[in-house]
Amino acid sequence: MSAAVENRIAFYPFPRQERMIRCPADEIFFGGGRGPGKTLGVLLKWWAFADRWGPDAKGLLLRRTLKGLTDVESKAKEVFGKVYPVRECWKDQKKEWQFPNGAILRLNYLDSEDDVLQYQGHEYGLILPDELTQWKDERNFELLIACNRSSNPEIHPQIIATGNPGGPGHLWVKKRFIDIAPPETIVTVEKEHGGKVYTRTRCFIPALLTDNTVMMATNY
Repeated sequence: MSAAVENRIAFYPFPRQERMIRCPADEIFFGGGRGPGKTLGVLLKWWAFADRWGPDAKGLLLRRTLKGLTDVESKAKEVFGKVYPVRECWKDQKKEWQFPNGAILRLNYLDSEDDVLQYQGHEYGLILPDELTQWKDERNFELLIACNRSSNPEIHPQIIATGNPGGPGHLWVKKRFIDIAPPETIVTVEKEHGGKVYTRTRCFIPALLTDNTVMMATNY
């Protein structure tokens, strides 16, 4: 996380949040049980990304349903509202955060393949699927990869997902991120798409309740 961001907020990432923020893998699964601050972690990741890249920072934070975005929206207002005036920066009709430096984070949902079509042709340097294990299969995740790009060649596009154990997508998420290597190990995989073979790196970073020192101190 950049020093500029750290100096402007009233809290700091926990160690595993920090490792997720700094991890260079193309795809990261920041997963574990409830309580370790997974959603907060990806919001801080976005903030660091936005702070560095300004108007070139375009992000997309997804939940499976529109209703599920309510909690994320509230958490984002709590976090970003510590510095930025919510009334000015949160565009409710568009469901977008528009930071003063030009960075834009869109909050939206993705439940079916039809929902993915609305993102065709879009560019998002950072895509944040929240509660990935609620997606029943990985096809929508694979389709999102085409949107994970930036017109700024210096930006390294990433997809960083969170999730709890269980859910309809537990098995494919486990196979894609957890079974391939020990935790916090970056693995290079080859995939075929559109008749072309490409490589991507993946990493699983476990998120544990014991990482959240604030909750542990209050005997959560």
